[in-house]
Amino acid sequence: MVRILIAICVLGAAFLPAGQVLGAGAEKELLKSLVLPDSPKDTAISADGKLFFVLTGKKVLIYDARGNYKNGVEVDGDPDMINVNPKGDTLFLTNSISKGMQVVSVDFVQEITIDGNPYKGNPEASVAIAVFSDFQ
Repeated sequence: MVRILIAICVLGAAFLPAGQVLGAGAEKELLKSLVLPDSPKDTAISADGKLFFVLTGKKVLIYDARGNYKNGVEVDGDPDMINVNPKGDTLFLTNSISKGMQVVSVDFVQEITIDGNPYKGNPEASVAIAVFSDFQ
């Protein structure tokens, strides 16, 4: 029975026009095209898919999942490959010619503006604490 089924499949495929493929196909859709400031050497993506990193010359460009530029990090030497840890906060840069490797920690700093907000104390202080004392 199995031999008959295999023979039917093989004979059926023989009658397909050249180039036609059985089964589901793949479709593509261009989501975004980026113009980079320098030629890319390698790319990496964080495990959660929220960030991707593009290695160019002496800089790593960091983009969010939608392709919006977030930041750039200068790197030493001339790395030609990049990899990222699962959390997306450590980059592994390697140079196949010099046989070197750099481990670079990336930290994202969010600036919080307090202009126009109520405060108590020195407005030039490096730390600001907001106290909501009017709640009952």
